[in-house]
Parts: sequence; structure tokens; C-alpha cells
Amino acid sequence: MDKQLRQLGRVTLQVHRDNAPFVKAASREMNATCEKGCAACCHQLVWLSLPEAIAIADHLLTAPEWRCQLPLLTERLNQQLTILEDSEITRQSYFALRQPCVFLGPQNLCRVYAQRPTACRYYYVVTEPALCGHPSGSELIASIDLTELETRVISEGLRASQQAGLPVIVAPLPVILFWALHLLQEGREAFDIATA
Repeated sequence: MDKQLRQLGRVTLQVHRDNAPFVKAASREMNATCEKGCAACCHQLVWLSLPEAIAIADHLLTAPEWRCQLPLLTERLNQQLTILEDSEITRQSYFALRQPCVFLGPQNLCRVYAQRPTACRYYYVVTEPALCGHPSGSELIASIDLTELETRVISEGLRASQQAGLPVIVAPLPVILFWALHLLQEGREAFDIATA
């Protein structure tokens, strides 16, 4: 696995670690109602950048607990890719399908929590958690606006991506994770074919 590519994912994770105290303080100050085990947001179509996907893919390929689970994960990713091929699919209709994130584990816990994408880190609600599972979604939910921080983090990752000579890509989790796994396992040529 190319060291420069792995470093790209690590840069993104370091930016998250550096910002964690600010996020925690902001969520506490605004009385966020999110708690461990809440998982309605884990049924949304999450978009992430290539560096974020590389951080997750690097973890999947190096953590012993994931090695035997990769075939099942790939199958689940392919199922979600099939759903995304429908040209009529929108974020709202995807949410209505109640497709759980491929990383949502037992007791509604994230199985890649330390590597989770920016969108998952900076999404907090301040309304009743039961509203999060409502079909009308965002119309009823009051969330904490961490857009400025989220934009800074993504920009940093994309800058690092450009320095590594990779395209600037943001895509739904099933798509970009599939590409990142190709990139780390098979190299740039396989990545270029997968993204074509």
C-alpha cells in the first residue's frame, strides 16, 4: 500500500482530532440531543471526500477484525451501489428506503467510529431524537450548524488529495469507499478504471 496514500487518510483524521474539542464544546453548549445508539442519521446517503474514504479503507485493510469481513462488506456495498444506480434516487428517497450504513453494527453503534466521515462527525440535532427517523426528515429537525468547520476539514483533505496527484472527488459513501478500496488494494490504475 502506497505510504503517501495512507498518509492522505491520516491527515484527514488528524484534522478531525484537532477539531474534536471544539465540536464537543459546541454540541454541549447548544444542548445536542444525540446520544450513543441513536442511528436514524445512519440511514442517510452520506457524501464524503476521497481522503475520508482512504482513511476508512486503510483501516479496513489493516485492522485484523476486518480482514475476514471484507467479502461481506463488499457485498453490502454492491447492494447499495445497485440502489444508487436508479436515476430517480434522491437523498430523501434513499432515507425512506431505511438502508442502514454498511458500518452500522449491533446496538446501533458505528463500526468505524474513529474513522467516520466528516458528515457523521459534525451532524448534531437539538430537537427530539424521535424526529430524526421521521419521513419528512430535515424539515422537522433543528441541527447544530457546523458547516464552516465541516468545509474547512473537507478543504484540507481535498488540498492534500491534490498534492498527492489524485482527483478532487466527493461522492456517496458506497461509491467512494469502493473506489478507495481499489486504490489501496490494486493501485492507481485500478482506481482510474473504477472511477471512469
